[in-house]
Amino acid sequence: YAQVRNGFAKLTPNSPPKEIKAAALKLRQVCTGTATAGASFDSSGKFDWIMHQLQNDWADNKIVVFNNWKSSIAALEKRLDSADIGYVTMTSDQNNQKQREQDRQKFWDDKNCRVLIGTTAIEKSLNLQCANIQVNVDMLYNPSRHQQLAGRVHRVGSIHDEAWVFSLLTKDTVEEGVMKMLQQKQAISDHVFDDNSEIFEKLTTRELFNLIRS
Repeated sequence: YAQVRNGFAKLTPNSPPKEIKAAALKLRQVCTGTATAGASFDSSGKFDWIMHQLQNDWADNKIVVFNNWKSSIAALEKRLDSADIGYVTMTSDQNNQKQREQDRQKFWDDKNCRVLIGTTAIEKSLNLQCANIQVNVDMLYNPSRHQQLAGRVHRVGSIHDEAWVFSLLTKDTVEEGVMKMLQQKQAISDHVFDDNSEIFEKLTTRELFNLIRS
């Protein structure tokens, strides 16, 4: 991550917005692992954690993994193949409706198919109540999207009493920075109509300025 970030050292707040957005996107991607940075080797703390869980505490569970980067999906597939863990992969551009239904049914019916990997773009048409664990590999910057994704595995018709949702975040990266910003904005939103709230007294002048301009 540090190596990729250092490649954008010359960027300033006055740099072209297109360049800043491109840098932010690349930093978001590399938070998932080296595969998204075009490296020839696979290194991912997030995938290390997922594989450890699958081979230990989640050995008897069906898991839904949402991951939006094709290169890192391929890296996760290789890890699952090596560990002989059955899976299906569903993305918005590689599966037609018939194939998606076949994959969904396999995930439901095949006890050896323990993982469904998908991009968030495919979640709207899926009911995945056979799973009771969901992992969001990528940071989602809209809290309501987390709730929508969780609805794929825990809703009316679920075969489980409860579902666990894990959102993975890489420490000391753009992900952590955005999470702190979202938490601050959520706190402001929660208290903005509270006459007794002291939230605004805790913000700096710049934070207040950014808030009213956002």
